[in-house]
This record gives sequence, structure tokens and C-alpha cells, in this order.
Amino acid sequence: MAFNITEKLKVPETEGSSKATRWINRDIAPLKVSRRTWNTWTYLGFWNTGNFTAASYSGGSSLVSLGLSIPSTVGVLMIAKVFTVIAAVLNGWVGAKFHIGYTVGQRQVFGVFGSALGISMRIILGVVWYGSNAWMGGLCLGTILSTIFPTFQNMKNTFPEGVNMTTKELVGFLLYQLLCMVLLRIRPEKVAIPIAVSAGYNFFVMLAIVIWARVHAGTIGPLVHTTTTASGSELAWIWLYGITSTFGGIVTGIANQSDFTRFSIKRTDPILGTFLGLWFFSTLVPVIGIITTSCLQSTYGEQYWNPIYVVQLWLATDYSAKSRAAGFFASLGFTIAQIGNSVVENGIPGGMDLAGCFPEYINIFRGSIIIALLSWIVCPWTFYNTSSTFVTVMGSFSVFMTPLIGILICDFWIVRKRKIKLADLYHGESSGAYYFTYGCNFRALAAWTVAFTLNLPGMIHNITPSIKIGSGMYNYFRGNLFFGLAISVSVYYVLCRIWPIEEAGILDECDHFGTWTTEESQVLGIIPYEQVKGTPDDFCNKVTFDRDSEVSEIIVSVDQK
Repeated sequence: MAFNITEKLKVPETEGSSKATRWINRDIAPLKVSRRTWNTWTYLGFWNTGNFTAASYSGGSSLVSLGLSIPSTVGVLMIAKVFTVIAAVLNGWVGAKFHIGYTVGQRQVFGVFGSALGISMRIILGVVWYGSNAWMGGLCLGTILSTIFPTFQNMKNTFPEGVNMTTKELVGFLLYQLLCMVLLRIRPEKVAIPIAVSAGYNFFVMLAIVIWARVHAGTIGPLVHTTTTASGSELAWIWLYGITSTFGGIVTGIANQSDFTRFSIKRTDPILGTFLGLWFFSTLVPVIGIITTSCLQSTYGEQYWNPIYVVQLWLATDYSAKSRAAGFFASLGFTIAQIGNSVVENGIPGGMDLAGCFPEYINIFRGSIIIALLSWIVCPWTFYNTSSTFVTVMGSFSVFMTPLIGILICDFWIVRKRKIKLADLYHGESSGAYYFTYGCNFRALAAWTVAFTLNLPGMIHNITPSIKIGSGMYNYFRGNLFFGLAISVSVYYVLCRIWPIEEAGILDECDHFGTWTTEESQVLGIIPYEQVKGTPDDFCNKVTFDRDSEVSEIIVSVDQK
């Protein structure tokens, strides 16, 4: 038999499973009950993997730099997180109910071929933020090595000044990337306990640092006493921009919430965990960062917004056994948090997106490894060591993602009334409910285009201030969270009223994939999988699935009655 390289490259079959096709493999199929392992505590731990990182710790710095006082900064954070929680819960409900991820959900909204738009944006963001988190993770891991090995702490930099990184930083980054690539092998349903434990550990690390800073300084410091420099309407727009930018900092995680809610044991499990993690702790951690920075400013005359720099300060000023031990346990916590952020919040979702693009050849593990490798291309060290326009561009990417979230929510909650035909998400036949026109839903494309286009002038000015625009257009950009959502939802809804979507609000007649228990199927009003198993091909909507194992293979009946 001739050697066929394409066959060798295909996703390997698991024992007793069907082959993956161009539309489906084990990792993007609706999850069966045995793989749904996340409960309320898991979701609390999941959000806290992002909360207890250096990025979240320094979240208050950008708001303070806008000219807001500390009370105003806390107020902006609390209000922004309310909108964040609401958007995350609404957007994640489709995953909790139908157990499909963001990738497949894009087919539902933009069409089986038009879904490439939303998937491509998520892949790009996944690569960038994976690289950013990996660089910060490398600094954290390097700090651990510095606490153990004096030679590493005093390692000589062999790079010229123009490289924008040191030898020690590169070593930490490389080791961190290799460590994450090993951990990417862990399947999402297996991370529930590790992320909950790591979140608890990192919470106490944060508390220990702020307590130390307060005791060490003997004062709360000058930063907390700063006053708001703006007034009148400009202050209102700064508040609006602060809320928008805070929302934008996590917009990618909100957009792909269904990637994680699909693992929920019960439909309501993500709600409380999301509220506590995304509102309470997500607000608390930046406050800890503000207090710590203020205390240290009174002692050292500088603002240390990055907690790993605080640990490095310990080592630089006192390399005693006591200081090294404290530095080790603190940097261990930050390293674990970065790993959780890189693997769970960036690597796995990116792997799912690539798996959705090429199901025959890419699964979650292969896709996440590709994301990790591509993250080198964006040169993440420039994000932290130079004034990078690229960072400003990526920070403004919410103008594209926020309208997308609005359309996703409108489509599922209003247009489809929380009902989806799962079977039609996994084939590209023109008779399918998500084929629309040439495989694209031009209603969604039009609504998204209108919403983000209005923000482009303000985005361009934000990136290049020398390009002047009217104050109205810039203020529209500063409030793009509210304007982008309102425009995208309104335009999409109106277009769906004028040009109704066929089969909107219709469920499958039966459970093709073994997604629900018998009781859940009865609540939904569909025939349970156990009753469908073994029936003729045309029993249920002329489509059946080989679902005896964990991988589905679509079989479309030739006879289109």
C-alpha cells in the first residue's frame, strides 16, 4: 500500500471511535455527560486564574493614568465588571445548554463558511495574548530560578541593547514555553481541581504581599490620596472610557465563554462562579495592586505596578535565605497563575478554534501547540520593554469583538429564542439551517461591519494621535462598549425582522450526539439519544450520527426527501 501522508496527519482515532470529518471531531462535538466536569467552584477557580496574575494586579494603573482618583478607579472597576458578568453569562448560556464551543457557535451565527471571520479573529487574539502571557510567565519562572540559584540571579546579559530583552529573560521565556507545551496535553475536563487549588494559593500570595507592603512602608502611601484631574463632561467620558477599556481587557474571554460553559455539569453552574470570580475578585485584585504600589512608592519613590517586580525588588535589596524563601513562594504563585492563564484561557480556546477550522487534522492539543509556536512571531518582549504601537492596536481590538458579542447574544436569546438545531451545525449541505446564503449569514456580517466601522476613526486617533478627528467620533470610540453593543444588536435584529431566518427557534427532534441525559432531553422536549440509537438513517431529520463512542461522524442521507 502506498504511503499517504495526509492520512498519517489526520487526527488519530480513539478506541472504538469514528473518524473525524471536515466538520467534526471529538473536541468540537457537543460534549456528552461524562465529559461535563465543571461545577460552580471550577468556574470560580477558572476566572481567578486570570484574576491572580500580574496583568490583573496592575489593572488599576491604566485607570489612574487617565486622571481618576482611587475611589473613582474602584467605582469604574465595579461598574465595568457588572457589564462583564452580564455579557459573560448571557454569551456562555449557549455552551451551558447545548455544550458546544465558540468555534461551532460561529457557524450558528455567521454560517458554516462565514464562521471563518469570528474564528480568525479569535485565533489572532489567542496568539497575541498567549505570547504576552508567556513572556510574563517567563519572568515569573525566571524569578523562581533566581531564588534558587545565585548564578541565575547574577547572570550576565550577553545581548546588545537593541534586542529589548536580557539573556536571563530569554531563558525564562523558553523554559516557560516548554513547560506550558507539556501541560497543554491535559484535557479541559481534567483541569477542574488544579485551577481551583491554584486560585486559592494565589489569593493568599496576593494578601501576603499587600500586608507586607503596608507593614514595611508604615503608611498607606501617596497614590491613594490622588484626586481626579478632570471635571464636567470630560470626566464623564473618562469614566465611560474606563468602563469600556476594562471590559475590553477581557473581551476575548467573554466572546468565547461557551468554550468553557460547555463543560458545566448543570446549566446554572457558571453563574455564581462567574459572578464571584469576575466581579468580586476581579475588582479586589486591582485594589490590592493599587494599595501595594502606593505603599512601596512612599518607601522607594517608584511605582511598582507589576508584582513580580516587587519580588525581584526583595531579591535585589536582600538576597538572604528569608528573602529568597518569600520570593520563591510568591513567584511560584504568580507562575502557576500565568500557566493557568496561558493553558486554560488562551491555549485551549485557540486549539478549539483551529480544531474547528481543520477537524480532520487538528484537535485541541495540536491546535494549542500551534498557538504556542506562533506566539513567538509577535515578539512579546516588545510589549513590555518598548513603546509598542502593536500593543495599542491589540488593546483597541474590542471595537471588533464587542459588536461580535452583541450579535451572538441577540441571535441566541432574541432571534432563536434559545433553540438550536445541533445536527445542522456539523455539515455544509445547502439544506442545513446554517447554510444561509452561500454558507454565510449576511445579516450578521452587515451588523458587525456597521458597528465596528463607526469606531474606526476613534481607534485610528487612539493609535496615532497626530491624526485629528472630531470630538464626537472620538467620544463614540471611548464608549464603544455601549455604542458597539447597541448598534450591533439593533441592526442585526432589524435585519432579521426584515429578512427572517428560516428554522430560527427550532430544536432537533432528537438527541443525535448523546449530549443530554434522558431527563434533560425530556425537559427540552426531544427524543433521548438512547431511543435514537440504532434507528434508520432517515429517522430524525434525515441525519444520524454514529455516537457509540466519544467521536461523532455525520452521515447525511442521500435521499433528501
